[in-house]
Amino acid sequence: MNELRGFVETLRDYTAPGDWQSNLFAGIVYFALGDKDEAVNCVEYGNIEPGYEREISGVILTQMKQGNIDVANLQGKLRMLFEDINSLPFDEVKKLAEMGRAVAQNNLGAMYYVKQDYAEALKWYRKAAEQGNASAQYYLGYMYENGNGVPKNLHEARKWYQKAAEQENEYIANSAKEALKRIK
Repeated sequence: MNELRGFVETLRDYTAPGDWQSNLFAGIVYFALGDKDEAVNCVEYGNIEPGYEREISGVILTQMKQGNIDVANLQGKLRMLFEDINSLPFDEVKKLAEMGRAVAQNNLGAMYYVKQDYAEALKWYRKAAEQGNASAQYYLGYMYENGNGVPKNLHEARKWYQKAAEQENEYIANSAKEALKRIK
């Protein structure tokens, strides 16, 4: 155990804030060693940038604070968080979306959009967009611009495109900026 503690302390010496993977790993090791406070400190230290990574570490952080992590079974319990949501079946994506995962909510919105169930697509895109998901913000703008499942509303389209344009995802931000130019 002392060797493991020494290893994780060395890792922490070389880990920067926002390096969510290393900090998350260190946090899990500290938690397994029984040092809940240091575990929480590690995960909080790495939990800086918003996005999918923050969502994953945020779930683990909540569980750590509650003392609910069974380290021996952690891999199986976290499978759905780390797995590529695009490869999951509809029922699993829906389950994650219902748990409040913005990425899953966005993907579920897309699944409903493809099925042309625009009311459900709008519902799930909105949930994700309100959590700051850039893709969902863009697609809400698109739905309002084109009147897909909602009355055409360029004011509402601009609002969501603007939010997407301000995000760090360069591809989505650029697409949203182009849409804003198009609907001036």
